[in-house]
Amino acid sequence: MAETCPICGKKVGGILVVGQQKALPDRIDFCNQHNIPVEDGVCQTCLELKIAQFTVENTRKEEALYKQKNESFELVLNKIFLSPSPPPHEAQDLGLVTGYCIMGMGPISTIASSFTDAFGMKSSAYLEKVRLAEVEAFKMLKVEALKKQADGVYSIHVSLTEATSGHGMIILSVFGAAVKTGKSDASFEEAWKFVAEKT
Repeated sequence: MAETCPICGKKVGGILVVGQQKALPDRIDFCNQHNIPVEDGVCQTCLELKIAQFTVENTRKEEALYKQKNESFELVLNKIFLSPSPPPHEAQDLGLVTGYCIMGMGPISTIASSFTDAFGMKSSAYLEKVRLAEVEAFKMLKVEALKKQADGVYSIHVSLTEATSGHGMIILSVFGAAVKTGKSDASFEEAWKFVAEKT
């Protein structure tokens, strides 16, 4: 005798009745493992819809959690202390960290950078690109510092060179000593864990 699916109300299984397929045992096991409630006699179609809904909701939760962690991570990046001075004696030296950015200047900004304006200043378009490269290089430096569980980078050096002769490519690199001062707050602990999960 065919049963009726408690969700869609259609016939399920049966010898003489062409109805919905019974829920597969492995899919029921999947639901049990992930705490998805399964009604007795549910058909395979409705069960797959429940699994799909669970997957979508779970993905949204994970994305929201990742976004929240990522926003907190960005805030911690801005807290990392940067200095060209030697590290304090009481700080723990965690080793060298580097950051770099290779950027194409483009034909317009390359031409613009080849001359100076009436006041002898370099092209603002060129300088804007250099500043952008600097921001990206320092961001990489900070991420590398967090990987070492540092809260500061000292003895920083910045270098700007032409990556490809005559092709409008520059490389901006930064390096310094990652240190743990012991003065970091709880947000650094979360950021160190976040970085560890991603590496």
